[in-house]
Amino acid sequence: MIPAPKSSGLRPADLIASLRGFEKASAGRQIATLASLAFLSLPIDDGPDEWRYIRNIAAHKHGQGQLSHRLYDLSSRVERHNSALDGVFTETLTPDALRSGASLTDFILLASSVVEQVGEDWNNFGPWVDAFLSESAVGKSVGEAGTPTAVAQLLARLVQPQPGCAVLDPACGPGEALKEVAALEPTVALFGQEVDGLSVAVCRLRLYLLGQRADIRVGNALWEPAQAPTPDGRFDRIVCDPPHGLIIASSYDEALKRRYSDVSSRRSEAWFLDLCLDRLRPDGRAALLLPMGFLAKRGREAKYRARLVHEGRIEGVIALPGGILPGTDLPTALLVLRGTMSSDRVRFVDASYLLSGGKRASERLTPQHVGELVDLYNTPYDDQRAARVPIGLILEREAELQPRMWIDTPEADAQSTSELYQTALQAEAEAERAKVELERLMTYFKLRL
Repeated sequence: MIPAPKSSGLRPADLIASLRGFEKASAGRQIATLASLAFLSLPIDDGPDEWRYIRNIAAHKHGQGQLSHRLYDLSSRVERHNSALDGVFTETLTPDALRSGASLTDFILLASSVVEQVGEDWNNFGPWVDAFLSESAVGKSVGEAGTPTAVAQLLARLVQPQPGCAVLDPACGPGEALKEVAALEPTVALFGQEVDGLSVAVCRLRLYLLGQRADIRVGNALWEPAQAPTPDGRFDRIVCDPPHGLIIASSYDEALKRRYSDVSSRRSEAWFLDLCLDRLRPDGRAALLLPMGFLAKRGREAKYRARLVHEGRIEGVIALPGGILPGTDLPTALLVLRGTMSSDRVRFVDASYLLSGGKRASERLTPQHVGELVDLYNTPYDDQRAARVPIGLILEREAELQPRMWIDTPEADAQSTSELYQTALQAEAEAERAKVELERLMTYFKLRL
């Protein structure tokens, strides 16, 4: 039996601490689902009584065979009362909660405690569930959907959302980046796509509880790209943390080339990058999280980068601290794109100096760090952390986009070539080690294509 939360001041971290022995991400998602059912049942006729009955069954551990039927029935009533959530519970989240097995009764009691202690106020409950989902996902393995909160905040601030603009995330996962965009500008129109139906359901629920209406759909963005409610069908802003390290099968590669430009590379990062450029309006902005190896790799990737640099579509690159992604030390960077050429220079920022030692960077990056990086990126001056480099010079060096190749730091100059080589090797090694974990996602990815 999981201990009940303390009777006052319930924080997401308090509840997460009681989940030792469970897989945090799935247990957190299931408890959030049940708590949301309880909360959303409150304004429905007899809804509170129905949830109270479900809670009593769980508390006394009798008649548990009725739980499945009762939860499905309540899910249907909640969806009829909240049409924007059609299918979220009945088709996806409730079956997922029922898969918790013997832990279901404990999870129901915890969900009831959440509603009792957080309260019936929508403005309290929505942010609590959002924080709980974010915190319970910290430390999940490589290959699972989701973007670290600090990275999502960076993506959102770099695209600079404006009132009423249409924002797309073509690989939205459970919605971290879209949620951060809406936090900056609540009047934006949110659109998302994701191949994993469970992540889509979580995304739809959390945005709904936060008061954001969004169009989030299950689908492969490469094959069926979303259309914006604009005359040209394109978006004002795009944020994206695409699948990393996947190799597109050659048959699909040829089919996609007929839809997009000749990317040359068969890596998933290149295709999603080209998708973002294709979906971006001429005056739009996009920000993507990419492996550093992709920005430094020679061959096909270098030719593709050279075309983007020559066209002036790359506005800037920010190298992030190591360990920013859960489950891997693979170096990553944020790439900022423009719809049309905006400058004859590229802004480079090296943020690897921010953190060292201790817990993972994804757990230690603070809002203050995010603000510091955004300010550093937007400041036009060069120093030992940032530089603006002419496009012509970048093209002379095979479109090299690793920031430390361009920033004049005394400790980096003598070793930059060696570090570049080591980074490329590390990227290849990480991709190989992750192959087994990614096999399931690769198969699903191909089937969706």
